[in-house]
Amino acid sequence: MALVDVQAQVDSWWTGYESILTTVQDDYLTGGKTIYYQQLWSHLAPPSMKDSGQGSVTPDNMTAKPSDQTDGNSDVGIIILTPIPCRYRQDVYQSSVGIGYTVTLSFIYFGDDFEYQRVIHRVGDETWREKAWYKIELLPEP
Repeated sequence: MALVDVQAQVDSWWTGYESILTTVQDDYLTGGKTIYYQQLWSHLAPPSMKDSGQGSVTPDNMTAKPSDQTDGNSDVGIIILTPIPCRYRQDVYQSSVGIGYTVTLSFIYFGDDFEYQRVIHRVGDETWREKAWYKIELLPEP
């Protein structure tokens, strides 16, 4: 499977999951919070994608939460029990005109020494945070 096909597969997963995450974020904010929900990486390491469906991994980091946040994924309704083709995280920010959040998707293309990421700007005024697919060179373990 070509790299663009894997990227399309991840994008397709995101398209199906986006409305769920949007509902979670909207509910979190209207529930009395002053900023959106922040989520650490869903997986400890990015899945290594090879062929369609091969390489998808069930998230293994869903109980982790930022140290400055009391709610965890299950507290806000984020539960993923099936393999997905990427790992993802949600980052929040506060600017001079309000609050916002982004979602970052990440995977490793099988046999490549790069991690591929895409940042989706979801809400807020800092649209410069949006990034199309880009690659990050993987550094060797020390």
